[in-house]
Amino acid sequence: MTKDTIVTAIYYYSYYSRMGGRNYSFEHYENPFRNLISLNLNIVVFSHASEIDKIKKFFVKNNFIDYKIIEYDLDKCVFSDMIYSIKEKKNIIDKKGLVQGNALLMNDRNTHLCLSKMDLLSMAILDNFFGSDNYYWVDAGLFHNGIIPFSLGGAHRNEKPNDERFWPKNKNNICRPGLIDDLNNKNNNNKLLFIGLTSTFEFTLPGWFNKVSLCDKKAHIIGGLFGGNKDEILKLQSKFQALVKQVLTLNELTLEEDILSIIILENNYDYLKFDTWYHDIATDSCYYGTSSNKKSFYKLFA
Repeated sequence: MTKDTIVTAIYYYSYYSRMGGRNYSFEHYENPFRNLISLNLNIVVFSHASEIDKIKKFFVKNNFIDYKIIEYDLDKCVFSDMIYSIKEKKNIIDKKGLVQGNALLMNDRNTHLCLSKMDLLSMAILDNFFGSDNYYWVDAGLFHNGIIPFSLGGAHRNEKPNDERFWPKNKNNICRPGLIDDLNNKNNNNKLLFIGLTSTFEFTLPGWFNKVSLCDKKAHIIGGLFGGNKDEILKLQSKFQALVKQVLTLNELTLEEDILSIIILENNYDYLKFDTWYHDIATDSCYYGTSSNKKSFYKLFA
């Protein structure tokens, strides 16, 4: 049986650029990315020239061979011009970048990348590098210790990986081969895998939402991990693009998660549920007082 394929991306853009971002280079992602390769699946990475050699060296150093790196310019994304235009109309950026005096948080998300996740996933499917039947988008920095307990493999960002922290040397690390299969089993082996945050959805309803959908937003579908059967993903791509176009035509910005939420909720797709990002282990780093009766994100994996 052909292994499944993970699709991800690493881009280096700052708050001050027109594109927007958090000034993270590959070094920021190297530790959680080490958890990603521990899943022992094929990996397709989209990136730009400044990061590609770093990513290649990382794979070589870790004796990982089932990868493909694709240089891709995010300015080629379908909605690039519309995104820039809206950011200018909202006085977030000008022709040079972040408008002087604006808070950095106004431009800390790479909207181009967020709205390209479904397209990049579909591109990897159509290019068919590994002949997989199932493809999953997984954020390169997903498995960090802000949401995965350090004792269970949550990795500090901006630190060099230490082999002792990762599977197979660390048998407690939940980032291991079979993790995606475990999630699919919990999701009754449906053709598509999505994960939804259920307890704080009332705070995530954007102003444009009711103009494009009548569904009850009872969950917030996350963009950090989703995917499944390649044919089903390709069917979703056109729905995704149509919704993005509707929102941008309203001169509103959006990220991928609200678009995914509409698709999944309007079509009554099954999804795995959790009610807080934060872990509940008081002795671990990044503990913020979450009670043990909460269904933390990491518990989907444990």
